[in-house]
Amino acid sequence: MGFSSTVCYRNEVGKILAKLRVDFGESQTRQAERLGYNASFLSLVSSDRRGFSYDLYKSIMEHYAPKAALYKNELQAALIKENVRKRFLEVFPNATAEQMIYVLYGVKE
Repeated sequence: MGFSSTVCYRNEVGKILAKLRVDFGESQTRQAERLGYNASFLSLVSSDRRGFSYDLYKSIMEHYAPKAALYKNELQAALIKENVRKRFLEVFPNATAEQMIYVLYGVKE
């Protein structure tokens, strides 16, 4: 039928990785090579069976710039778990994603 049931299980990171693959005409294997990861690992991240890391975020932003910039907000949101975001906003109501990433990962966006 042309429909992959695994699409139903993709998180936001998985959807973005798929969009970038299509935009750049890449296979999953080629995308994994470009990003410096194993294709199986990217599949696990895409389906929430592995955590999305700052290093993977950085690699996506670096290797797919400027196209990846369109997805920056969604990728940053995936880096910050919802319960962590809520606690940040309780203490610092005006905290931005960049500020949260700085505190969590020690890097300035």
